[in-house]
Amino acid sequence: CGRDAIARGLCQKHWHKWRRNQPDRPEFLRKQRERNQKSRDRHIRSRYGISRDDYDALFAAQHGRCKCCSREIKSMFDIPAPVRDDKAVVDHCHVSGKIRGLLCNNCNAGLGMFNDSIDKLDQAIRYLTEFYATNEFPR
Repeated sequence: CGRDAIARGLCQKHWHKWRRNQPDRPEFLRKQRERNQKSRDRHIRSRYGISRDDYDALFAAQHGRCKCCSREIKSMFDIPAPVRDDKAVVDHCHVSGKIRGLLCNNCNAGLGMFNDSIDKLDQAIRYLTEFYATNEFPR
């Protein structure tokens, strides 16, 4: 097809099509899930110093909800995709390293954009409050 080959002389699109049609696909997916589980376990252990059991306990204590917006979230160990909005990610203080809780990906990214600064978040709240107070919107 003219695209750059990534494996077996096939481009990415055609390689994935070939891979989906292989008879050992279920076994391949099972092994891939196992590798993902181990990789995520190593990640939280090395980055935050907690085990999978600690993560699961934190998830259960929060009743599967984001600690910031209360949105329903899914355990990072229960979903195959690496990045999803509803994945429960570990939120921690960048100064002390202490874990604050589990957040959805959106809340975690949002706090990161504000550098975990209460002053910056207060300014953003004032900004939005002033805008909505001076503008009418249809209901």
